[in-house]
Amino acid sequence: MSFALNSGCERIICLVDDLSPEIVDIQHRAERAGAVFHAVRSTINLSGMVSIADDLMVISDGLAFDTDIAAAHIGPHRSVLTIAADPAVNTGFERLDRDRAWAGIMVIAGALVEQLAEMPSDIDPQSSLLRLALQNGTGCVAVPDKAVTDSHWVLASSAQLAQNFETRWLQDRTEVAPFIAPTYRLADQAAITVTKKHPNLRLAAVLSHGGMLVLLSIAGLLGYFGYASIGFGVAALAAFSRRFAGTLSVVLRDTATTTQNVAYEASLLALDAVLVGLCIVITPAHDQIEMGFAAVMLIGLLRVTELILGNSLWRSWQALGSDRGVLSLGFLGLAFTGAFMVILQILAVAVLMVLLFQNYRARLTPT
Repeated sequence: MSFALNSGCERIICLVDDLSPEIVDIQHRAERAGAVFHAVRSTINLSGMVSIADDLMVISDGLAFDTDIAAAHIGPHRSVLTIAADPAVNTGFERLDRDRAWAGIMVIAGALVEQLAEMPSDIDPQSSLLRLALQNGTGCVAVPDKAVTDSHWVLASSAQLAQNFETRWLQDRTEVAPFIAPTYRLADQAAITVTKKHPNLRLAAVLSHGGMLVLLSIAGLLGYFGYASIGFGVAALAAFSRRFAGTLSVVLRDTATTTQNVAYEASLLALDAVLVGLCIVITPAHDQIEMGFAAVMLIGLLRVTELILGNSLWRSWQALGSDRGVLSLGFLGLAFTGAFMVILQILAVAVLMVLLFQNYRARLTPT
């Protein structure tokens, strides 16, 4: 349904046998997006809902597809998406001729619905509309064969096919952090698990992001009242929650907004600011300026590494440096040593040396 709404559909019509909780949830989502929703049991009711001037997008029952591929091929004109009959027909797609099968999506003239109303009530409306569209000269657009073989485009006629599509879909949208960044890796894996089971991912993302802000507030208050070491532990939980929310947002990227992306980036600044503040308050008053400078330099340089260290040589270390959970727990451990500030200064210098080496190496590499 999200694809239909993003394609500009103003009315959503579902052919159903009964009004299940899933259909009610789809109705609420459509209405929140400003669309009109209808659940009908018979094709007889369709003629009064679709006018001659309308375009009608038909999506086959059970079709699970990559919306990026669909958007790239559906085009601005009426069309029937097709795919190679072999192996598509063997996985449930409807054959059109010797070489082609219907890919499960088409945009056709609304006038065809009137012809559908003249047919017997026990017809298959999808197949009938498909035949009418082809007979009336609607053009065909081929979807890459690889979409089927790579499980980007399936008719979920079995649990295994649905699981294959879900696995591929998540792999395309998420990149699980490596083992060297354990906090982020755990958050990514938890988010993927929730994605497979939670009925409302958007709510889960909002709640986890809100939880991160609450945890950051608690960490800041702990530092203010003299419990900065505990605050570092809470900040690690906040980092986990932020990454968890971010991974869910990536999965939902087809409806993500620039505002949400800006808010996510702003939350990293808030997390970094809390970590710097905790470093300062845990330090004796006469060393707080130096400690603040060391913490800002280290975190700032780590941010730079996230932006410019993209090659395989440094990728793992880049992931480690971006993991604010590890950084928070590292600060917690250093808080019990007598050389917290010195070690931060050494780490900042080490990161700076890596950046300088990478810059020097890049200048030596021929273009």
